[in-house]
Amino acid sequence: MLARRVLEEVLALQFEKVKPSNEPGRKTVDYRSIGESQEHVAEVKEVVAPDFRAANAAASSARFISTQLTCQWSVLLNKPVLSEALAGPPPFRDPAPAEVREWEARGFYIMSAEERRREWIAEHPVRQPVPRLKDLGRRLEPHLLVLEQHGVVDTWGRWPWAEQDHEVAEALMGIAEKTHGALCQGFPVPGRHGEVTVQRGWGYVHTGQPDTMVTRIERWFEAGLGTNLIDSLATEPGAVRHAVLVFDSTEPERRSAIEESIGFCPSAAPTLPDIIDVLWFILGPVACRFMVGEGWSSHRVP
Repeated sequence: MLARRVLEEVLALQFEKVKPSNEPGRKTVDYRSIGESQEHVAEVKEVVAPDFRAANAAASSARFISTQLTCQWSVLLNKPVLSEALAGPPPFRDPAPAEVREWEARGFYIMSAEERRREWIAEHPVRQPVPRLKDLGRRLEPHLLVLEQHGVVDTWGRWPWAEQDHEVAEALMGIAEKTHGALCQGFPVPGRHGEVTVQRGWGYVHTGQPDTMVTRIERWFEAGLGTNLIDSLATEPGAVRHAVLVFDSTEPERRSAIEESIGFCPSAAPTLPDIIDVLWFILGPVACRFMVGEGWSSHRVP
């Protein structure tokens, strides 16, 4: 409904919700304009940090009470927010021709900027696996018990290969395997049963630069997360096709949008699939629209 309000307010049009098709596998858009000679359609997608959301949901039900442990253990999962999951690659540059010839003469292959960019994207997937949290406390209990017996109550900075005690090293490896390298910290709870709880850790720095959102959007499409949106818009040839991306609260630039209001407006033109005529993103109180040939405009969310 938020996206619909924005479209109707800015475009001075009325939109109706499109009913899903009865044909198996056939895509439909979310909204269609009413009573206009030039039809407008819109497909809306929420841009979220999927791994962060999954870890957050699972962590709430992962508490385990132990009759053997003497500490309250916290397992801190660090899952990426949008600024990390949709981070763009560094600005790689092609080496100078003379430099390329020099290194190739020595038998080396010099990668182009585009090759380095593709390699970086392949090594930094948007989706990252979330550890299996069901019965995690129970599965960690024997490893944490070993740590307690050796006076270890914090896994920060401890590497299995650097441990002189074989049992501690084995326990650290078991914890790392089951938590995907999460930090574990224990606090003594005299007179009480020990327990294991799972918490999510996260942090971010907002840039204050509206063009950061252009990078996020391009990365989102590059990662294949916009496939459904593209397929839905492709069913509407002849209409003005709007893609509306609604960013969730883990997007750091939301703070910038709140502070700057409609002053928050990108200038860089995004690289988009040809199927999209108009791109929108909604971030907190601001909705920004991009039209080819006209650039960006910023609007208050009604």
